[in-house]
Amino acid sequence: MNELDPRQRERLSRLGSWPIVLGTLAAAVLVANAIAVPLILTLVLGGPSDLADVADIATTPAVLFLSVLVGDGALALAAYLLVVRRGILSWRQMGLTGGTRGHPVLRGFGWAVAFIIVSSAAAILLASFGIEQDQSDQFPIQDMGTLGRVGIWIAGVIFAPVTEEVFFRGYVFRAMAARKGVARGLIFSSLLFSLLHLNLAAFLPVALGGAVLALSYHRAGDLRVPIIAHALNNAFSFSMLLLAT
Repeated sequence: MNELDPRQRERLSRLGSWPIVLGTLAAAVLVANAIAVPLILTLVLGGPSDLADVADIATTPAVLFLSVLVGDGALALAAYLLVVRRGILSWRQMGLTGGTRGHPVLRGFGWAVAFIIVSSAAAILLASFGIEQDQSDQFPIQDMGTLGRVGIWIAGVIFAPVTEEVFFRGYVFRAMAARKGVARGLIFSSLLFSLLHLNLAAFLPVALGGAVLALSYHRAGDLRVPIIAHALNNAFSFSMLLLAT
């Protein structure tokens, strides 16, 4: 990763403390909910009012798209305000505009394969204990029309990988690695990444995938590498959901 001067490293290290990381994450979630919930409720108004129907509405393309857009947008905004705007790291130093040893697309593809293998192995292990993956319940794209699928792909394959990598790898991993060491920064940032996905059955596969993404960022020094790997993994996952119909 791009080298920092001692003052930058010290300031970044301060942002890697648990109170600041958790406080920033909580603030981003609260802001996202404050924006998204009224908009989602507006979509619900005038429709069915019982809980079962509201749950169905929560998985419609418009609501899913809006949730990803606002939720992940809040994460990227938090990283920008906390790290970039204050001059602790520039976008270049975060790795959005270069730094990799080798072509970022090719390296991203290689790390995507590692992500898929590791997370799939974890899913198979969990299945042997009777814990089945339920991503199809969270993202029922099989039942969506063409427009809905396009919206989910834009949100999940283009927007989410960029914003989530900026927050979890560009900020959280980088700051916690500066404060606690690379190994603990990798573990802690990956656990938080998985926790935010709110899927208990997929907690281990997502956490291991997050660790792969953090390692790819650490090795390449280029945030574009985990962004590409993340996007390719999501594209693969959505494709598998479609083929499962």
